[in-house]
Amino acid sequence: MEPRGDRLTAAHGFALAIALGIAILAGGCSSPSGIALDPAWASGGVAVSRDLFGHNTVWSEGGLGLWDDGARALVPQAVQETQQLTPGLLRFPGGTRAMRYHFAEARGATRTPQCDPFRGTTDATTYGPDEFLSLAVTLGADVTWVAPWVDGSPDESAAIASFVAATPAVKYLEIGNEPYLGLPAGPSSGSCGRPTQFVQDERWDGTTRIPTTAADYAAQLAATAPKVRAANPALLIGAPATSQYDGTSDAMDAVGDVDALAGGDPWNARLLSDAGDAFDFFVLHPYDFTVDDDARVRLAERARKTVRDLRAAAPTKQVGITEYGFLFGGGTLLNAIVTADMTRMAIEERLLLCVRHILIETDASGPFADSAAIGPSLAEKPGWFASELVRRLQPVALPTSADLAADGTLVALPTRDDAMTHLVVLFVDRRTDDGPARTVRLALPAGRYAAHASTLTGATLAATDVTVSDGDLGTARGSLNVVVPAHSVVVLSADAQ
Repeated sequence: MEPRGDRLTAAHGFALAIALGIAILAGGCSSPSGIALDPAWASGGVAVSRDLFGHNTVWSEGGLGLWDDGARALVPQAVQETQQLTPGLLRFPGGTRAMRYHFAEARGATRTPQCDPFRGTTDATTYGPDEFLSLAVTLGADVTWVAPWVDGSPDESAAIASFVAATPAVKYLEIGNEPYLGLPAGPSSGSCGRPTQFVQDERWDGTTRIPTTAADYAAQLAATAPKVRAANPALLIGAPATSQYDGTSDAMDAVGDVDALAGGDPWNARLLSDAGDAFDFFVLHPYDFTVDDDARVRLAERARKTVRDLRAAAPTKQVGITEYGFLFGGGTLLNAIVTADMTRMAIEERLLLCVRHILIETDASGPFADSAAIGPSLAEKPGWFASELVRRLQPVALPTSADLAADGTLVALPTRDDAMTHLVVLFVDRRTDDGPARTVRLALPAGRYAAHASTLTGATLAATDVTVSDGDLGTARGSLNVVVPAHSVVVLSADAQ
């Protein structure tokens, strides 16, 4: 194992805390920087759903490293590292890799190799739906299942719904993955027996190719929903929604790639007008494919704008994020910071689910090896450390009403348990430079609390080697000062004594 982060001992963490200037203060003291956080600890707050701590998993190549095909068994170290994240939700059988995946052919003693669009060839892995569901149940994780679109049909979506009905952990069914997007994948010479390169914004009826317009997707969704609901009334149906995620455009004006060539038919508006009764939640995939760190570090806020656009247009619909991330720099401190920040935003906005991309990919040449939480050689990447930290948040959140810094570069999310005996506050510093650490005065409820801080940081946003420092900080009454370094994630825990 070649870890990408270092866990310091408590003593080392305490020494580092002192060096950074973290102080435990009595009530009435102020922060040297003038930044204060005074949560309404006794208020009702917002419930923190376990489905907001999700990870994408994939069927191909033994789950990209979870499964040993030769031994026909799970890889113990990969499972152990996954268990340490205590994932609340897993997505299967993938995103793009779900679009031609037929679950019924990947079960039993005799299985049909399935199409991996990224390679353009079939894969005969023995890691199938039954093996995945067994793992999900073992981990105690809920599941969102992605039905095929390119090679799918309403009847197959209904068959999936019937199959997963025996597993209550499967709560969501997404109808396709990004069918509004024409981004090609795999070899240009053809894909899994078809003469054309794979794209997501098409479906095939036998040998007939049908481009995916907003109207066609909505019509298929409307035909699919009654069959799914009859087979499994408990499943919530998700419909992919598109957006620019630029922080300014209205998501209701967004157009899919096929429709963009024909004058434009707004995708999300068409979903509501033609299939409004056929789905329960919008599915979002906030990505940033640029190299602009100032924009990328605020991806969560740009996604928040899309969430609110959709809610304004359809107040009865829920919203979920089932992928997010970057094309460049997925294995960096930046990705870790955005992982924490996206989870914070998802809690504040009461999203239905939030799923990080991606859990594991042990093939260094794989398309997502850079952004995987568990990467080549089963290394724990920056996203793993961020995911492990945010999973410490408590079941009741107390969203703050404003940014702690005037420029929006410092945000926080206080959480507590029901008895108010365990407090956990997430701080995210979104600065892209190497400015000085900032001190926040955190007000505590009445009583005495034992405090502990964990800080994830690195030399720069582009750092692939990150450090998580842990330290017991003694006891505090009234308030305490917490130092938050530039471009970092800090989790402050306080336990009533």
